[in-house]
Amino acid sequence: VKKDYIRRALEIDDQLAEARASLGYQYMLDYDWAASERELKRAMELNPNYPQSYAWNGARLMMIGKYDASLAEIEHALELDPTSNGINFYKGVCLGVAGRREESIKQFRKLIDMDPKFSWARSHLSRVYKLNGDYAAAAEERAISFELDGRPDLAAGTRQEYAKGGW
Repeated sequence: VKKDYIRRALEIDDQLAEARASLGYQYMLDYDWAASERELKRAMELNPNYPQSYAWNGARLMMIGKYDASLAEIEHALELDPTSNGINFYKGVCLGVAGRREESIKQFRKLIDMDPKFSWARSHLSRVYKLNGDYAAAAEERAISFELDGRPDLAAGTRQEYAKGGW
């Protein structure tokens, strides 16, 4: 359905970088890598200063395992919009899946400093801590993410379970 709305916008004006980037993102979610790349690159041509097209292209590259190229695109997006939660989040995720866990932790901590209420940063930081074997930090970050999502019951349960028996 979203693609239908985007295509309608492009029927009205096929030079809309934002619509091209959004279509590229939707293709990425469908794992249509070629169509996603085509639309995202077209968005970059139409507006080289639209950071989201670089961020989504970075996410696409990350999903196909091209981590260095992904980080380069994400860094370019951050040059254009250094305060974007989403783009900073993509950087943390990419660093984590690329096996650069300490850098990932640092990136998520930076994002949390920028926006302490951004629960996804806490949730993914928990995953990186777990991969590092720091289960106490992982449990606490997971609990905080639940609190931020309005789930104090799950936060309390996470803390209680960890206190009883670890991860």
